[in-house]
Amino acid sequence: IAEGELDYLVGFEPVETARARNLLNAKSVVIMNCEKVLPFVLAQNAVNKGSQDSSEYPDLLLLQESIEEITPHFYAFNATQLAEASGSKKSINMVMLGALMSTSDFKPHLDFFWTTLAKMMPPSMREKNVGPFLQGHQKMAQLLLGVA
Repeated sequence: IAEGELDYLVGFEPVETARARNLLNAKSVVIMNCEKVLPFVLAQNAVNKGSQDSSEYPDLLLLQESIEEITPHFYAFNATQLAEASGSKKSINMVMLGALMSTSDFKPHLDFFWTTLAKMMPPSMREKNVGPFLQGHQKMAQLLLGVA
């Protein structure tokens, strides 16, 4: 993807999301999980210092502002928390996918997408994934309405 040509950015971690800023343009839509994941180097430094201090992690507000300078279509929420509330932190991908499917380009195809995806999953996986998918969809719908 060329610089300034990205339509959608789904970021599972704030620093990683901000690292893709050069790909964004004024029309880009950014959906970011605001749960911090301490990069290995910073975590190792904390271990060596004998603490769990993550004060070296960049300020979330500054990361957000750096993205909003490029596009006003920025949405952040704690997808990790929604995944955990749905039963497993591992389902964060479904939370973020549900959020993406709430955006205007994808929303008209939501039912078709979920039906198709569900057909490809074993029943046990379908049951584990529908909740997180809907949680992400609902959260993003609230953010788009300015409710949350």
